[in-house]
Amino acid sequence: MNSDKRTALLMQALGQQGGTVHDLCKELGLDSTKFLYSDIEESGGINSDFSRGWFSVTTCDKEHLNTCFTTNNGNLSYFFGVISGQNFKNISTEIDNGGNNNDR
Repeated sequence: MNSDKRTALLMQALGQQGGTVHDLCKELGLDSTKFLYSDIEESGGINSDFSRGWFSVTTCDKEHLNTCFTTNNGNLSYFFGVISGQNFKNISTEIDNGGNNNDR
């Protein structure tokens, strides 16, 4: 997944309409270079930070999600899970609406 897409997915999960990746990373306590260029590794099992991020964005209401984002400030693996979960939500919604998404 390219850096533009991961940024857009994280902004969508946060409910933001714009801004720069650097502002976003600063707000979340993330190193922008690592955010932009690290591989997203989907491992660690159900109790990993990645899994907690994925499940929080796919199952929690917005109020609880904001608490989760604050609690995980600076946790790159968690926010990579959020990005992956938001991508899953978008693909699922598109399929439910009869669309075809080839960008998986």
